[in-house]
Amino acid sequence: MKSCHNCEYTANEADSFESSPCASCEAQSNPRPITEVNLEDISYAEAYASMHPAYSKVPSPDDQLIKSMAKCVLELVDMKDKYPETFSIALAKIKEPHLSYSDIARIFNCRKQNIQYHLRKAVSIYDELRHALLIDQRFN
Repeated sequence: MKSCHNCEYTANEADSFESSPCASCEAQSNPRPITEVNLEDISYAEAYASMHPAYSKVPSPDDQLIKSMAKCVLELVDMKDKYPETFSIALAKIKEPHLSYSDIARIFNCRKQNIQYHLRKAVSIYDELRHALLIDQRFN
């Protein structure tokens, strides 16, 4: 019986591996590939592979924008039920983004730190709202 790659050495179970020629064998440390694949066959197969048309459709940026807006609306509806104060403050900021925290605080008769708290709470709970609300980072 020949060894692993048809060399002249016949392995014996009593011999240690370190003392055998297999320890320094080039074929052992750098084996040949078992199968060689023709690259032309791969490209031919990929070119003619059939895929269901539903999976081949790439979403357009308009579709992604509409999907993000729909998520934002759903999150606002959910926020209205769970956190009514946060909802009213977030809605005021979305309606009139040019208003400062002081202006919104004057509308709700509270401090501007409360406004920032509620806006940060809305953004931390509902991810899609971070695209609709700009949070001032200077008061951190």
